[in-house]
Amino acid sequence: MTRNLTLPSRWSPNLFDDFRTEMNRVMEGLWDHEDRGTPFFAPRTNFAETDTAYEVAVELPGMHADDFEIEFKDDRLWITGERKHDAEEEGRTYHRNETTYGNFRRVIALGKDVDAESIEAKYENGVLAITISKIEAVKPKRIEVKS
Repeated sequence: MTRNLTLPSRWSPNLFDDFRTEMNRVMEGLWDHEDRGTPFFAPRTNFAETDTAYEVAVELPGMHADDFEIEFKDDRLWITGERKHDAEEEGRTYHRNETTYGNFRRVIALGKDVDAESIEAKYENGVLAITISKIEAVKPKRIEVKS
């Protein structure tokens, strides 16, 4: 049995534009928080691994170190906090406000190879940098070959 691929007889170049417009409308509805109470957002996060440590960088511009909390529990790194919305000023009308506000939580699974006592966090220029050292047993060891 042979099957042929048939394309629609009418191809509309606007098909993707229509799809994009509709998806934008749906997504804007998901993030419209005026009537839903506290908004939720996820700050951009980079997660990297070296031979000796895990490195996490979280973008939290405009926040202070006491606006978020870092915990290590159940082999996971928990970063939680809240970015508060500035009070609107009288006489100022916002035509666009794209800054995200509200509660956030990022949870990163690390596993059993973490030295929980050596976790270090530094907040500078709006970026939270966390270094989590690995335990000695899992660090790579170079073995010299003798000839």
